[in-house]
Amino acid sequence: MELKVVAYHSFVPSLLCSLPVLDVGCRDFEFAKYFASGGHWVVAMDPDPEVESPKMANIDYHRAALVGFGQGARKLVMDPNPEARYIAPIEEGQFRWPVEYVPAISIQTLMRSTGIDVWDLAKLNCEGEETPILENWPGPVAR
Repeated sequence: MELKVVAYHSFVPSLLCSLPVLDVGCRDFEFAKYFASGGHWVVAMDPDPEVESPKMANIDYHRAALVGFGQGARKLVMDPNPEARYIAPIEEGQFRWPVEYVPAISIQTLMRSTGIDVWDLAKLNCEGEETPILENWPGPVAR
């Protein structure tokens, strides 16, 4: 089985069809652009206010954090290293770096609002929120 790597994330091309791709933590859009240029509809998400939409066909960009449950605002810890920024646990109160409140939506809400029942591929790069997201995922994670 052939394995391909895009932006440090691997997938098996022969398993893909024409379903949407989810790119959570899309900071530079390298992963999203790869699949969008191949004809996939990509839902790309990043809560960081410094990340700008790529304004590219087939990429539906959401400036929001994907979370396992609930929605509303969450705390984004603004580490000077953009790659190290993360959504803080709700109960956490003291931080080394400034905090910005960012919108957050659950995987269930995202799938309902986009009309997506199943993804072809899902990339989750969201600094510690992966487990709650997967625990609350409706149905199969991806094809």
